[in-house]
Amino acid sequence: MLDQSEIDQHFKLLAAHRRTLSHYLNQQAIFSAGHTPPPVTHGIDDAREQIRFIKMLLRSHGIEVDDHSFDEPCPHNTIQNKDTAPTTFITPSRLQVDFHHLSPEAQFWTWFAANAGRLLTFKGRNAPVLRELSEELAKVANGLTYELSVGETVEHEFIVSADGHLERFSDVIRLVGAAPSIPGWRVIAFRQPKDTRFVVSVGKQKLAADDIWFRTQPHGDRLDLILYIKRLAQRDQDFIQAAVFFALDSALGEYDVETKIGVLDIQDAPKNARQMGLKSFHELSRVVRSWSPLDTE
Repeated sequence: MLDQSEIDQHFKLLAAHRRTLSHYLNQQAIFSAGHTPPPVTHGIDDAREQIRFIKMLLRSHGIEVDDHSFDEPCPHNTIQNKDTAPTTFITPSRLQVDFHHLSPEAQFWTWFAANAGRLLTFKGRNAPVLRELSEELAKVANGLTYELSVGETVEHEFIVSADGHLERFSDVIRLVGAAPSIPGWRVIAFRQPKDTRFVVSVGKQKLAADDIWFRTQPHGDRLDLILYIKRLAQRDQDFIQAAVFFALDSALGEYDVETKIGVLDIQDAPKNARQMGLKSFHELSRVVRSWSPLDTE
């Protein structure tokens, strides 16, 4: 049985999906019937799927829900007010069948919205709700990962990541694009750039941004990148490989690393790096963001 807070949460989600649907229907009205862009059509269908499921979920617990005229496509629209709309009861088996008719993305966000409260109170990486979250994410596409940032007073963040695999980017974009408005949560595609004030450490091994210099070379639509690391020969190579990818994600973010950086080479840093024209790693973000394939340099 749903408690009052869960009921309120579902009604908020229902209202959010209806706002989304209204937005897409307004966009559809701008175009003729045969020329509606596919993203608009998909947005309408997905919003209606989620509206349909939330209404069934609430009604299966005996909760009365209004039917809006645009919840269903014409000619099946019906307008019923709160006083005349019948209360419909749906058996759990019927509810399960309709749930599995939703797209994988809609199923995931339905689960996420229903468990948003649990995600605010998890303790430790092995918390059951995190295992469930990983399992639900795997149903959308293999290889997707996530990061949770839960604060006490700020908006909570849920980051969906391709874990650095370019072939999974479309899965991330599709899932995040289908995300409804979830009160208190911000859904983000890809690990975002942070800053370069970091120190990566494993045991006694450490790597800071101050230890890294770089040079770039345009190569088609990418920038080949050479990183020069102080005392490279004295460091564990497996550690360096992992630390370098962490450093790149921190400076550029997952999307730019995979779409703008070409060949990556790692070399020992010379003692006179600045005099040799190398740039500090702290400058990497500015250089990459200001470059485009059309540059003549």
